[in-house]
Amino acid sequence: MRGECGTRELLPQLLLGGDLGARDCVSVLAERQAWDEAVQCADAWNVTPRLVSQISRLKLDVPQAPSSELRRHFAEAYRSSAFLASRGIAAIRHLEAGGVRVAAFQGLASIARLGDGPKGRTMDVVDLLISEKDLERAVWRLEENGFRRQVFAGLRQHAALSERKAIALTGSGESRIDLHWGVGKGLGVAEILERAEVARLWDQKFPVVSPEDALLLSARHAACEDLQIESVCQDLIDIQFWLAHLTREGRLDSLAGRAAGAGMTPLVLAITQIIEGYDSASEILASLSPAASARELRESASLVELYRVQLHDGPLGRDRPGPCQSSAKRPSALARVLRKLRPGRLRAIRALARIKYG
Repeated sequence: MRGECGTRELLPQLLLGGDLGARDCVSVLAERQAWDEAVQCADAWNVTPRLVSQISRLKLDVPQAPSSELRRHFAEAYRSSAFLASRGIAAIRHLEAGGVRVAAFQGLASIARLGDGPKGRTMDVVDLLISEKDLERAVWRLEENGFRRQVFAGLRQHAALSERKAIALTGSGESRIDLHWGVGKGLGVAEILERAEVARLWDQKFPVVSPEDALLLSARHAACEDLQIESVCQDLIDIQFWLAHLTREGRLDSLAGRAAGAGMTPLVLAITQIIEGYDSASEILASLSPAASARELRESASLVELYRVQLHDGPLGRDRPGPCQSSAKRPSALARVLRKLRPGRLRAIRALARIKYG
């Protein structure tokens, strides 16, 4: 580790690892005088609260200058996330009062159910899930609540043309809501809303997606971000917590079944293996992998390799098709990237493409 890993490789070990691995990373950061870089990385990756939590839990000594900067980032992240969470909960209540069935996922769901509220997780957007049939009514209710859409074409036309199946609305104080009516192949909105559970934050109750669905949605987001650490570190942290939650409640079998039904078994296995690579004390992978086919196991191994290669070498190709790129452009953009890669990495990219684009 000491001779090869840069700060972007060490930081995930500190954030996701068990005590021994995390402390080893800390000693390397100290030797290299790299704490300033680690603090800036955590801020850029939106994982400052997790870094603060690990430093506190492990009782680590951080030099004064980066420690002061870390406290500043943490205070800013807390203020922003707390404000956005309050706006999101108010928006949910307004939607429900108008007869719109809704559930929070990603940031707001994680803040409410996984940790120490906004102190434990950064959030820069409220992700809400609704049925497509409720889109017009939901947008109207949110606009009534002070939000403004960023798309001014007809909503039905937007719904028909949008590949992302979401619309952004902004409100006061730079608050933003992403209203989703679709979340990817194999994940049915109606079923997810039917399985939604009640969460509590600041004595406010509101609906969030189930833990199994929350994990799958975080995994889908990680895939759409091509498993690049800069974009998916928070997803990995969330998934680590969701896996622990599901283990405590005896719901890993439910997760495995739901992942299989959505065609996401390779992705879930890959992310679980990535996480367990940082914390070898976990045995969750052993509970999830027996039901996987040989092909799924090969695909998951390829995805793990893709993550590790990018962690070490940086993102593979800046002209890769993104999650919002049109389907007409995806094949040619993907082909340009594939021609540049070695065979082992080709298999990884193809496995990721199958999950992202079907």
